[in-house]
Amino acid sequence: MRIAMFSDIHGNLAALETVLGDLAQQKPVDQIAIGGDLVFGGPRPREVVARLRGLGAVIVRGNTDEMVVEASSRAKDGLSDSQARMDDWAWWAKGMVSPEDLQYLRQLPFCWSLRPDDGGELLLVHATPQSTSETIRPAAEDEAYSEALASTRAAVIACGHVHHAFHRSFGDRLWLNLGSVGLPFDGDNRAPYTILELALGKWHFERHRVAYDVEAVVSDIFAQGLPHAHNRARILRSARFH
Repeated sequence: MRIAMFSDIHGNLAALETVLGDLAQQKPVDQIAIGGDLVFGGPRPREVVARLRGLGAVIVRGNTDEMVVEASSRAKDGLSDSQARMDDWAWWAKGMVSPEDLQYLRQLPFCWSLRPDDGGELLLVHATPQSTSETIRPAAEDEAYSEALASTRAAVIACGHVHHAFHRSFGDRLWLNLGSVGLPFDGDNRAPYTILELALGKWHFERHRVAYDVEAVVSDIFAQGLPHAHNRARILRSARFH
């Protein structure tokens, strides 16, 4: 059994298409599974939803999918600069997609799991098994994972959210962060995806990173009128949040 997994597309259609194109060159997979944050903060939210809806993938919802669905044009008084930017990106994305797209985002499930007869459970969530927004960073102490691991018996917990592709092992259990296809923060602006394969009762994974035309996406960000375009362009180029 082979499962292709990735997360956090963030409206970056070019990165998504590059991942799908590279995946098509690999040995066939039985399922594609995606960890949410589909449209927020990128230049092509409508096109990303259309592509995903025709893909036949299993997709869970992320915190920014919830933000887009719930977005309103609230006043920015009292908000930090970061909060105001988040509001603006959510409201812009909501205006760019159709009511049907919003309903699609609204009905995305919180999690997806696979329980093969000959191996341990594989669980996909956006952030943690408890939350779409809880943040566990790569360098966090083991204790930070304790509650998340205690809430599930899954052998592999796959997630996104923090935009860093990394993994941590806890005995025979694996915490596998898929990184971000459309907006990495780990210093590598290539788009990541992961293939998991079940062999002899154990899940094994292989990482892939694929380059795409970042500058073309930067140009598209400005052309499409995405709010705070200079901020997004800087992050795309550097693959760093700060």
